[in-house]
Amino acid sequence: MDGKLYLSHEGRVTDWMRNIKTNPEVKFEIDGKEFVGKARCLQSDDSETVKAKTALYLKYYGKAEERIIEDWFSLSTLILVERKA
Repeated sequence: MDGKLYLSHEGRVTDWMRNIKTNPEVKFEIDGKEFVGKARCLQSDDSETVKAKTALYLKYYGKAEERIIEDWFSLSTLILVERKA
């Protein structure tokens, strides 16, 4: 992990999504290791949005054309968690 974790959520805004708007400090666990970081919901015009969509799609489905990736995430909210050192 390069210090960034991308998440995708489709559907209604959840309590945890509202919570990170109020307090972006998060604690999370990956493979049994605990990390702390700062989270935020990405907006469509955010420079990280394209990176997030591409990284998530590539990880789970492989390579695809940009239009397919855009369509896949058209109803999703993307979240960026930046790990603190």
